[in-house]
Amino acid sequence: MSDVVIIDDSEQFARPLMVECAERGIAASWVSQPAEALSAVAKEKPKLVLLDVVMGQEHGLSLLEKIQKEADVPVVIVSNFEKARPIVEAQGVPFWSKNEMTLEMMGDEIAKRVQGNGAFGGNRVLIIDDDIGFATPVRLALEEAGYTVEHALNGALGRQVAQSFHPDVVVLDIMMPGEQGLRALDEMKDDPELRGVPIIVSTNLEKSAPLVRGKADAFILKSETSVQQIV
Repeated sequence: MSDVVIIDDSEQFARPLMVECAERGIAASWVSQPAEALSAVAKEKPKLVLLDVVMGQEHGLSLLEKIQKEADVPVVIVSNFEKARPIVEAQGVPFWSKNEMTLEMMGDEIAKRVQGNGAFGGNRVLIIDDDIGFATPVRLALEEAGYTVEHALNGALGRQVAQSFHPDVVVLDIMMPGEQGLRALDEMKDDPELRGVPIIVSTNLEKSAPLVRGKADAFILKSETSVQQIV
């Protein structure tokens, strides 16, 4: 079985990325034909799928929908088709630009997601959100799944907790009293001790997606994402 399945019709991209994975001890397999993608994912049972958008006869977005319905596996869109970015990010699916990320950068990001527990590796999760109705069920579900979870009600408190808790991933809201999420995101990415921690922005403010692009590691809309999907 493979840790990662790369679905992309470009051998020039896929082969070197497989080498990057191998150098990090990650087993990767490559599917060049979209028609073979679903069977490959079912067979390999990967921890992560990397999916291009523009491939032959089948558009990657329709394939994304099929994978989400038939397989319980995180998907990252990897493409140079920037028009797809807002569409997939609105669904809580990360978008990696081939124009902006080197293969080495992608290899590092893949390692975060497949080495350890959970989509981003490790098992320590910090939730920064003043919405108890969202944070509590997410925390309970994560703890039931074996994660260690801390919760802070605003950005300033969240950064203080992060300094001592050393989370493996942060789930960050945007609209909060006191220090809001955008400032907290900037502060954590500027902090030498925290900048390497993946941050998932979770909000109902869809228009904030362009504001966190290039800073957050993932963007999800609460209204379109279940607790089970987050876990």
